[in-house]
Amino acid sequence: MGSVALPDRPLSVGELLDAAVELLRTRAKPLIGIGLILALLEQGALAPLWAARQPFWEAPTSYLPWLACGLGFESLAIGLLAGYAGRAARISLGGTPGGIAAPVLTAVLVAVTAAVSSLLFGVPWLVAYALLGFAVPVAVIDRTGNSFGRSARLVLAGSLRAGMIRLLGYCAWLGIRLAFALAAKTLLDQVFDLTDPLYVAAIWALINGIAYPALACLDVVAHLENRIRVEGLDVELGRARATGRPADDVLRAGR
Repeated sequence: MGSVALPDRPLSVGELLDAAVELLRTRAKPLIGIGLILALLEQGALAPLWAARQPFWEAPTSYLPWLACGLGFESLAIGLLAGYAGRAARISLGGTPGGIAAPVLTAVLVAVTAAVSSLLFGVPWLVAYALLGFAVPVAVIDRTGNSFGRSARLVLAGSLRAGMIRLLGYCAWLGIRLAFALAAKTLLDQVFDLTDPLYVAAIWALINGIAYPALACLDVVAHLENRIRVEGLDVELGRARATGRPADDVLRAGR
C-alpha cells in the first residue's frame, strides 16, 4: 500500500493537524470515495427524520431522534474510515494489516454509544467522543481485547490531550461544514431557485464526504502520537527495527 505520513515524534497540535491532512492526501481517493458513499447513506437515513421534525419551540424533543441518528451515523462513518486509515498506518509501520471484523464491530459499537449518549443532552456525548473515540484505531493498530477501555486509559494517561485534540478537530470541521453548507445553499438559491430539500442533502453529503475522512485520519495520527508520548512507541519501533524484532509485537504491546 506504500508509505503514509505518520508521527515519528511528539508533535504540536498544529503539526498533528498537518499530519492528519497529509495522511488523507496519501489515501485521498479511497478515503473520500468511501466517505461520499457513507455520507449519502447517512442523508438517506436522516431524510424521514428531518421531514418529521416540528418547530423547535413547539416540540424540542422531536429533534432528539434526528440528533441521535445523525451523530450515530457520523460516528459510524468516521470509525469505518479510521479502520481503513489505521490499516494503512499499521502496514507503513511494518505491521500486518489484520482482519476487518474487529474494527467494523468496534465502529458499530462506537456509533451506538454516540447515538445513546447524544440523547442525554450533550455532556455524555462530549465525554464519550473524547475518551472512547479512539477505539477503532486501537482495534486496528493495537489489537487489544478491550478497545474502549484502552482508548480511555491512553487518553487519561496523556492528560486528556488526545481527547481534547479530537474534540478540537470535530469543532473545527463542524464550523467548516456549516460555513460551506450555508454558502453553497445561498449560491444555489440565487442561481437555480431550488426548493427541493434533496439538493440540501446533496450539499451535506458532499461536505461530509470530505470531513469524515479528515476526522478519521486525525483519529489515527492522534492515537499514534499519544502512544509516542505515553508509551514511547517511536523508541520501541526504532529498537525493533534495529534488532529485527517484528513490529507487530511492539504495536500490540499495549503496556
